[in-house]
Amino acid sequence: MNDEALIRRFMKEIADREFSDWVARKSYSYLKAVLDTASHLGLVEGNAARLIPAKQRIPKGVKKAHSQPFITVEQFVKLRSAIPRPRDRIILKILFLCAVRRSELLVLKRKDFRKSGEMYTFAIQRSFDSRTHEIKEWNSALKAHGKVAVPPALASDIEGWRKYGDTNGADPESFLFPTRHGTCLIPPWNLSDPDELGGRCPEASRGKGRNPDCLLPLVPTGTRYRAASWRRRRQADPGPASTCQG
Repeated sequence: MNDEALIRRFMKEIADREFSDWVARKSYSYLKAVLDTASHLGLVEGNAARLIPAKQRIPKGVKKAHSQPFITVEQFVKLRSAIPRPRDRIILKILFLCAVRRSELLVLKRKDFRKSGEMYTFAIQRSFDSRTHEIKEWNSALKAHGKVAVPPALASDIEGWRKYGDTNGADPESFLFPTRHGTCLIPPWNLSDPDELGGRCPEASRGKGRNPDCLLPLVPTGTRYRAASWRRRRQADPGPASTCQG
């Protein structure tokens, strides 16, 4: 394999199979490392992978990675000015300025907002699992257990929300943006309140309009209705496994 022509053919086959440029770069990196090791052990002479110019190592034809959609600063300003509710404006600022994931923002608690010296931060300690609709506490020993900086102006808004907003600022365990029932904006399925089971909006289901605390557009309601009904049926009559499907 320590031949420039063979290496170029190997990389061309990756392009012909339409792998991504990430796969192509990783493959070339591994190949170069293997040949380096073989050269150090005296199994081959030199490393042909290092003879190929850097701009020619990744052949044409590989799929280029596309960045995720994003909004510009101008779009952010327009969107913020169109939001009348203070809570929702703060949520937008956190998402845009702190790069916090939606699954992390929904379950932020009062204790996660901290001040160290003159710097404000969010401690990211849990996330909302959209697949199981459960809140997952992170292991504090993991590297992913970290914190993000909060700009001073946004920190001032959050402090104002703690004092005057619809939240229990005195309880460090309360959610930063709770519903009127004290749950996170998309509650988990394991709640004891039947009306809140599945995070559905009881007012909307009874024809009384939409609960203003509810963020149901983020999750398909039909799926949640069926899953909640299935769980209630299973709790009432577990039965054989074959009867609990549907």
